[in-house]
Formats: sequence, C-alpha cells, structure tokens
Amino acid sequence: MAATWASFGTQASAPAHSTDVTAGCAGLFTDLHRSPTDSDDLTVRVALLWYNPSSRNLGVQALAHAQLRQLASYSDLQVEIVPIGNRADWSDASQQFASVAILDPVVADLRTLEAGLVGRGPLARALSSCDVAIANSEGDSFSDIYGLKRFAVIAGLYEIALRRQVPLLLSPQTIGPFAHPMVRRWAKSLMKRSVLVATRDLLSLERVRSLGVTALLATDMALHPLLEREVPESVSTIALNVSGLLWSNEHPQARGISARTRYRELMVAVATSLLERDCRLRMVPHVVEPVGHPESDLGASVELRQILLGRDNSSQDIEIFVPASFAAGQDAMRGVDGAVTGRMHAAVSAFGVGTPVVPLDYSSKALGLFGSLGYDFTLSLDASVDGEAVRALLEAAIQSPTQLGLAMSVARGRQQGWHRALGEWLSGGGGGSY
Repeated sequence: MAATWASFGTQASAPAHSTDVTAGCAGLFTDLHRSPTDSDDLTVRVALLWYNPSSRNLGVQALAHAQLRQLASYSDLQVEIVPIGNRADWSDASQQFASVAILDPVVADLRTLEAGLVGRGPLARALSSCDVAIANSEGDSFSDIYGLKRFAVIAGLYEIALRRQVPLLLSPQTIGPFAHPMVRRWAKSLMKRSVLVATRDLLSLERVRSLGVTALLATDMALHPLLEREVPESVSTIALNVSGLLWSNEHPQARGISARTRYRELMVAVATSLLERDCRLRMVPHVVEPVGHPESDLGASVELRQILLGRDNSSQDIEIFVPASFAAGQDAMRGVDGAVTGRMHAAVSAFGVGTPVVPLDYSSKALGLFGSLGYDFTLSLDASVDGEAVRALLEAAIQSPTQLGLAMSVARGRQQGWHRALGEWLSGGGGGSY
C-alpha cells in the first residue's frame, strides 16, 4: 500500500488560507460537501464503507445489520446503498432489509485503492455516484493497532471518498490508538474533513478531542438492550467465549498479549473454576471460521473442551453452541445465567439480552465501551488475572442487576442520540450539533 502513504498529502496543494501543512490535504474539501437534500429528490444514495453482513466474525456481521436497520428506519427517505470495501455476500441482507435498495457491491483492494486515489477506477466511479459515505472501519480498525498496512487500506478508501467530494460520516466505532505519527496526522486529517464523527466509548472520544476534532459520544451499533432480568436463585449455566485470536497466538499483536497473560492457561483456569462449582459451560464462538483457522473461536472452543474432558470433567457439562448469526448468538446468551467473553461483540451480545457478563479486554475496546456505560465488570488482561479473579467478578456481576439495568438505560439513550444525529444530517443536510 506504498502508493497510499506516498500520495497522502501530495495529491493537491493546500488552499492558500490553510496553515496546517503537515496534515497534507486537510480541509481541502471542507466547503465543497454536497448535501443529500440539494435537490427535491427524496432518494439518498449511501456508500457503506467496510461493512460485511456475511462475515464469519459475528461482531462485524452485527455492525452491518445494525447500520442497515438504522437506514431502513428513516421512513421519510428512499435509501439506495452501494456497499464498498469488503468482498461480501449481500443477498440475504437485501431480502431482510427490502425497504432499502442494495446495489452491486464494489470490492476495494490494493490495485483499486491506488487507482481511486488519483481519481480513476471502480472505487472513484462508485463513490462519485453517492450522496454520502458512512464508514465503520469494521468497528475497531481506524487505528494502527493492527499494523500500518491495515490502517492504510481502511483509511485509503476514506481518502478517496473525500477527494471525490463525498461527505464522510464515521459511525460509532473505536477510534485509535494511533502510535505512528504519520497515522495520527492522517487520521486527524480524515476526521477534520468528515461531516460527522461518532465514537462508541469515552476513551475514543478523548483521543479524538485531543486531535482537535469534535465528535459525538454514542455506543456500539450492535448494542440494542432488550430486557433486564432478576438475580437467579442459583447459577447453573455460564456462557464462555474463547478468543481464537488470542488462543492461537499467531497474530503479531496477539502474541504479546498471549505471552503476557498466558491466555490459554487463563481460559483453562476459568473453565475449571466454574466446573468445580457445578456450573455447566456453554461455549459460544463468535468468529466461526473453520477449525484450523488462526482466528477461529470454534477451533479454540474445541481444543479447550478436549483439555477439560481430559481432566475427567463430564461431557454433559460442556457444550459448544455454534451460532449461524449474531441473533442466534444472542439467543444462546439469553439462556444462561452469566457469561465470560474474549470477543467484545460476544460481550455486547450477552449485555443486549440482559445477561451479566465479564468481558476480558486485551486492547481497551471493551473497557472503553462498557466503562463508558457505567458497567464496571470488565477485566483488562494482564499477568495478575487468574481464574478465580474472573469467577469472582462474574459472581459480583450476577449479583448486581441494578448496575446492569442502569448501563442498559445509558446505552439506549446514546443509541437514540446517534440515530437522531444521522437522521438529521441525512434529511436536513448536515444540521444538528453534537
């Protein structure tokens, strides 16, 4: 993706009134944004950037469905959607959300991104046909935490949208951290030129504000609190989501986390501690790649179950439930007394149906999201965390329905705030303050 870095800031000169030389093309299109209501046509063509409704990562899948559901809810607009970015199957989503017209997706790769940055190719053409672009960076990839190439690919598409004078809205997501100075400058430039930036947590909001950018504090798009529950008389079944990313120890970032926290040992200890207290375990994968894939939660669950059965635990006490969708995963979480999760959206799944959950956080995502809601039962993975600490915190979470209920109320309010802000912008051409 060398061309992306090389072309950033060199595509055009800054306007004469601009003093932000290091930001390159920052502010270039500030006064050129088109509003969806520049004509009397009630049809709005929306580019959805980096959404994937068919992803094997149920969190990524849930974010796409949540965005489609939101766009379909604006009854005063006729919405056409152009999916741009991932290679994904949109056919089921087209049937499920029939009130919006989902057009043919356009795939972004290194070749088309490089062409798009100079105004050529399918990405430039597709974006030029759109009134607005909404981007979610797959929830957490507007950062260099997954490496410079990953950020360049994500941000490169946003750069093309802005160079085609398409208003860019960053939907609620984790923003940052930005370790590399060039990434920080480019991220700042993109956000400065966006018409709306929303974060899903306070940590991200602080990062954005530290760069001089105004943002809306919302919450995770997939977080739709449904119900609240009473404290169970006895705890019988616990859901356990094991992160294949950390279990396999093959991702460059995951290797350091796994080594520091002894993740495999921790998961065995957590499961053993629960089984020793006569709990049944329901393992719920959230990245349902085939066994053998380095990020497969299913593969991690199968291996953990084999380890536990080798220690003479009854097979009747350990089940693996493989959800076909985020909604199916929520159904699995609805039928348990509590949950311990490695993937943040597995925690979102449990939280949304009122199940007390202890998210194990490796990157500050979950800590930022749930902490921003006033939910204090997230554990940051470090060497001090052991199986008993996780079990004790889960027990405390189960006994604290009031805190869970209050956090759910905060989440509802922030969902409504984002829904209102986007609706006002789409129907009123960017109005509203945040």
